Formats: sequence, C-alpha cells, structure tokens
Amino acid sequence: MVIEMDAQKYSWLGRPQAGMENIAASGIPVVLANRGGQGRIPVNWDDPYIQGDSLVPHKARILLMLGLTKTKDSCELQRMFNEY
Repeated sequence: MVIEMDAQKYSWLGRPQAGMENIAASGIPVVLANRGGQGRIPVNWDDPYIQGDSLVPHKARILLMLGLTKTKDSCELQRMFNEY
C-alpha cells in the first residue's frame, strides 16, 4: 500500500493515521511517498512504515511491487527504498 504524504509538513492527507498503523502492524507493507516531487519523506526507523524518500507514489508502488517479489521483511524493503 502506498500512501501520499505532504513532505513539506510530513502530514497525513485526510487519512486516519491510526488505521494506517493497524494495517502496517498486521504485516502489510505501507510506503509513505511524496505526492508532489518536492521534498523528501524522512526515514524514521521507529515508524511502522516504509519511507519512500523522494519517490512519487507511482514510482514507489513499482519499487514496492519489485521488492515484494524478493522479500516481505520491512527492514529489507526500507533498505531497497534507501538504495534505489
């Protein structure tokens, strides 16, 4: 699941954060992606989410799909997002 964020404010865009936390806690990878191509989503290793760095949502979705062909481990997926 890829969630669009406002990177300038690092804020949710009308989506309840508690629901997203429940989804991430259930094992479904949730990627936070920048919606405007300006700014970055900062990496916070304590978050249950995968930070998409500066990727726009459609590119983050492609990388997530490719990453899920190799692993479902969120730390490894985050490593992929950090590298690519």
